[in-house]
Amino acid sequence: MPASMDSPSPKSPKRLRSDPEAESADKDRISCLPEDIIGFILSLLPPRDAQATCLLSRRWRHLSTCRVTDLDFDRSDLFTKMKDNCKFAEEEKARYVEWVDNILQCLSGGYHLRRFMLCFDLNISYKSHIDRWIRFALTKRVKFLRLDFRPASSEDLWSTCHVPYLFGHETLIGADAGCSQRASGLSNFGLNPSSSWHVGLRYLEELTLCRVTVEGELIEQLLVNCPILERLTLVYALTLKRLRVSGSITEAEILIHWMV
Repeated sequence: MPASMDSPSPKSPKRLRSDPEAESADKDRISCLPEDIIGFILSLLPPRDAQATCLLSRRWRHLSTCRVTDLDFDRSDLFTKMKDNCKFAEEEKARYVEWVDNILQCLSGGYHLRRFMLCFDLNISYKSHIDRWIRFALTKRVKFLRLDFRPASSEDLWSTCHVPYLFGHETLIGADAGCSQRASGLSNFGLNPSSSWHVGLRYLEELTLCRVTVEGELIEQLLVNCPILERLTLVYALTLKRLRVSGSITEAEILIHWMV
């Protein structure tokens, strides 16, 4: 007797995946990629996100920093909370310093940096840390360097208690002086204490200094030693009394903002 038109048709049995297929579906395909490709993918992430991938495995701890070319250490998103909470602000400053130190200690290899940015509420109290970070960037032939140390509270912009970071000659000291004083700091980042940092200025194309104390004489020397510098921006340069620019140096675009 033929089956009724209303009777449900028998269901075809589900096709079970073979063991190789099931294993392939559950496999971590990203980790199977060559290290160079994984390193390139991670280099596209912000430093904070790239570093977080080290939690996946020991292998990723190395890959998260193996091909970084842009380092943007920007934590200005914390300023709103820091403005009215001094204890929280001090804790976050300590975390910021530890964060930058940890990432720079992980970086190795002969690659060059394209961009290096420090953006946080740091003053002259953190000068030794900032100096080492800048030297690190210069040894990596950084092209775009931005130092933005404006405070979380706008009131501190004019406060005599909040002394800005001093960008001085000692930051750019050459290999012929002060080697014994800076050796311990450089060794933390795997750098040779005999490195000549000022050589890195030859590759600098753009320099931005925000809420940084700098003298006109140093700026003039920087312009002389940065042959391919295209843009110099100074924001809140309150201590800059005079700036003499002459000759071929005028080819660089110089922007000075006394107030923003």
